[in-house]
Amino acid sequence: MLFDEYLNGIVLMKNKAKTSAKLNYDTANKKMMYLQDNDEMILLNYNQVDTVYIADKRFIPLHTMYLEVVHTKNNEIFIDWVLKDRYRGNRGAYGQITQNKVETINTAHWTNNEYKIQTAEVLERENANAYWIYMDDKPVRCRNEKDLLKCFPNKKEEIKAFVKNEKLNFKNPADAIRIIDFCLQ
Repeated sequence: MLFDEYLNGIVLMKNKAKTSAKLNYDTANKKMMYLQDNDEMILLNYNQVDTVYIADKRFIPLHTMYLEVVHTKNNEIFIDWVLKDRYRGNRGAYGQITQNKVETINTAHWTNNEYKIQTAEVLERENANAYWIYMDDKPVRCRNEKDLLKCFPNKKEEIKAFVKNEKLNFKNPADAIRIIDFCLQ
């Protein structure tokens, strides 16, 4: 999920109808999710949806997925969110992360407490977003800095210098937006 919890949002339909709900975006399955009586539901009829607002973010449907719309000084950038869990290791003694196998012991049956799944695995959320921009009225997708440099071959050295001087990382969404906005100047 894009957000840690379901947030207040509004779904604006093409017929101008508005619906308020607790919303979240499932980045793995490309589905807009909402809560109905504490049940997780998928927002269907995406072809009738105009815009989805979650907190201060705006999403528009594209085919069967949603893109976040980010306004910058120079243009609009569309984010196709892709978040993946990457295995970092296991939490060992004193909270250290190790590559060794670590066993956890669940004592819930001794104390009659509620059973909770316990694991020593440490996962890190990795960003593999695609960013869409319009160039010459055509949509162009960039998954990484290399794709972006292909889109702007005349600014290649200038872009590399900007990324290096500002210590930016394309895997960080805020940095990627800054890099793309710099390119669109």
